[in-house]
Amino acid sequence: MTMKPSGHYSITIVTIALVTWTAVLGAAAQKTSEKSAIVTGRVTFAETQLPARLAEVVLVREPESASDLVPDETSASAPEPHKNEPELPDRVVSISGRSGVDGSYTIADVPPGDYFVVAKMPGYVVPIATPSSRAEARDIARLTRDLPKVHLEANHTASVDLMLHHGAVISGQVRFRDGSPSIGVPVSAKTAGKGEDLRVAYQPLLMAMQTDLRSGLLMGQYEAVTDDQGRYRLCGLPPGSYVVSTTLTVGGGMRMVQQGQHGFGGSQAGAPDVTLKVYQPSGFHESRAKVFELHANDAALDADIQVDLDNLRTVRGRVLRADHHPVGQAEVLLTDQEAPVGANAARYAQVQEDGTFVLNDVAAGSYTLIVLSDLDESPPQDDAGERRPARAYRSTRIPVAIDDHDVDMGDLLFGQRAAAPDTPAGFEN
Repeated sequence: MTMKPSGHYSITIVTIALVTWTAVLGAAAQKTSEKSAIVTGRVTFAETQLPARLAEVVLVREPESASDLVPDETSASAPEPHKNEPELPDRVVSISGRSGVDGSYTIADVPPGDYFVVAKMPGYVVPIATPSSRAEARDIARLTRDLPKVHLEANHTASVDLMLHHGAVISGQVRFRDGSPSIGVPVSAKTAGKGEDLRVAYQPLLMAMQTDLRSGLLMGQYEAVTDDQGRYRLCGLPPGSYVVSTTLTVGGGMRMVQQGQHGFGGSQAGAPDVTLKVYQPSGFHESRAKVFELHANDAALDADIQVDLDNLRTVRGRVLRADHHPVGQAEVLLTDQEAPVGANAARYAQVQEDGTFVLNDVAAGSYTLIVLSDLDESPPQDDAGERRPARAYRSTRIPVAIDDHDVDMGDLLFGQRAAAPDTPAGFEN
């Protein structure tokens, strides 16, 4: 027989836990304040010299060594994660406060050390340079040369006044071809010509750069969401070159909610979602997007995006072995030949048991179809019960030109190769 605890019993446990945790926090705070520093100052708007009320101020401890940075996974000399790494001691890496109605702020109980000082509000620029390479993303001293810094000693008070500089703005409306608004879709601005979003390689500093999660800088690019009229506003952009795009999810969309023994759970049903990126002014290829050259306080207020979903096409075909039987496990990628190097511009489809695949909602353009396969072990045994050797296949790359018609690739034959123990099957060119 299982007894269910009463509500009184649950409240008692929670109360004891809260009292205990409060005592721990109190002891920790007393211990910290004995050897801590205080930072005070005032935050003002650079353009008006008026107080910046309710601005967030973040102190970020400077990295002490390269081990504090995000590992560079592309480096051949990068150490294996968690291998022979000493345990790092617990330490405060950032601490924040907020300015008052007069723009002044005070942050107390700060452990001694060297800190960056970040003041931020939506629409205003955090003075950290944008990296143009992976090496620059790890050059924290260069990226933060315009960022205020402070050295804190125990039992001392330091004063740091901060200024907020208004960023550039891109705004407009997202509409379908018939003029109806595209509501509740994300719109983003990223640096033009960059195939990947490079981010500062020091995680505490990257987190301190983020503004309102609904708009502004979010994980390396500037994002907003369209309102009920399809309008968007991207603000707080530092000087630079940008392309603007919106992302739509078409097809699929089916969700199933189930109730089980442990509550409710959800799963996707039906066809998978298809995600499309439409670039300003109208098109599906970044290479054809308008580039906005922005300086400080610039405003591009007519960056409308027109979404035309009427001329999307379907690419289909069938993947077979050389003996014209379906490959056991395979997938296809359709990559945009016009996309910048490093861009994640691939569409994906799983090959079905009969070897067929379908890629829906593809825009006109030049593509490369890549067919990949894992080891084919099906059926694993022949009629006599003997285990069959696993087959491996060379990856196949086929140029595809899509214009105003659907494309049927027909039968695509996979060439077999000998499987090497240390070579992933299906990835040999």
